[in-house]
Amino acid sequence: MAILEIGAGTGRLTRPLLQAGFKVDVVEPDRKSVEILKTIILNKAKIYSFIPNKKYAAIVGTDILHHIDINQYLPILYKHLLPNGLICFSEPNGLNPFWYLMPQVFLFWNLEKGIVSTTKSNLTNILLNNNYQNIEIKGLWLYYRLIISAIRKISPPTNSDPHLFP
Repeated sequence: MAILEIGAGTGRLTRPLLQAGFKVDVVEPDRKSVEILKTIILNKAKIYSFIPNKKYAAIVGTDILHHIDINQYLPILYKHLLPNGLICFSEPNGLNPFWYLMPQVFLFWNLEKGIVSTTKSNLTNILLNNNYQNIEIKGLWLYYRLIISAIRKISPPTNSDPHLFP
């Protein structure tokens, strides 16, 4: 089964997903990021500028939820999940005061301000109101092995190639 990665950026999660043997479709609307992704993923994943009309075993992403309207997109993502599918996102904790100490937060607040809506309680409410079940929100920072482990529980990789990337 295929995995959909939302907002892949420069491939920080895409690369380990491919190395683990998953078939990956990537949504990345930023042209500069797409050019970087093309050199990193070596045509091993499909890149889209929109969410393709497909169903996925898992939908994943890193540091993207606070850049999108989660009230709009979480219901859309649900429609693209296979039965018993999984969404798994790594996201900064907006309630963690140390997050606000990072200088880039204040320099780019217009891009980062969505962090205030990605709290555990707000995400849980949105997910429950949109038919998501078995919701678990845990973790700290990006740890892609946790995401890959969660995906493997529902959908084993198609082929694992440890030599896919140097």
